[in-house]
Amino acid sequence: MENIGKYNDYVEEAKSTVDSNKYNIEDGIRALRNIHNATNKIASNGNYMLSEVLGRPETWRTYVLAAFVELAEFIQFLPWKPWRDSVKEIDSEKLLDEFADVLAFIGVLITILGYLGYTPDDIASAYINKEFVNISRFADKNKESINGTKI
Repeated sequence: MENIGKYNDYVEEAKSTVDSNKYNIEDGIRALRNIHNATNKIASNGNYMLSEVLGRPETWRTYVLAAFVELAEFIQFLPWKPWRDSVKEIDSEKLLDEFADVLAFIGVLITILGYLGYTPDDIASAYINKEFVNISRFADKNKESINGTKI
């Protein structure tokens, strides 16, 4: 029975952590959007600023695909192949540089969502709701092993 109490504590801790960081999440989303908007003032997409071409579906596809490419580049600097005997040392500088690229494109995607009418609060709420679903999913999956050694 001791494991059940610990397990419930873990579930409540996860929910509380997600819920108590709501404003941090919203602030982070706002920061990414604001940074991207500031950068957009000096960057251009061809002869146009991104804000001028956001209504074009090809713009959305381009930036979503670019985000996927950056994520793929990021994963190349992680030892993600379990079948490899030798794991090379992580190049921290390259890893962080690639992750910064991922964050930059997340800023673009947040800008696109803003164009569609979604606020940082909407995005944060969707994230928090998804985390509660994930917590419940993990809780239900692991509940079966309460009397085992997983806890």
